[in-house]
Amino acid sequence: MTGARLGVRAAGQDHDEAITLLRTAGPDGVAVAKELGRLLPIKTCAEYEPDDIPKSDAAKAVERARRVVEIARRIAGPPKSS
Repeated sequence: MTGARLGVRAAGQDHDEAITLLRTAGPDGVAVAKELGRLLPIKTCAEYEPDDIPKSDAAKAVERARRVVEIARRIAGPPKSS
């Protein structure tokens, strides 16, 4: 496992705080920060702009989100059965 658990979170309105914090969480945090930094502009457009997101941009966003989930699953390990 290469991810670091910091025990803190970014709770402010500025998404850049989360990106900055992630960058301090080792190589996995840096990778997630990179993907999140690319996803946030698309999120902002989708949330506030009246136009649809181009299909190619949406496909890239899905791929970036998939990478983030992949990293999170690797760090967290397999789900615990109840």
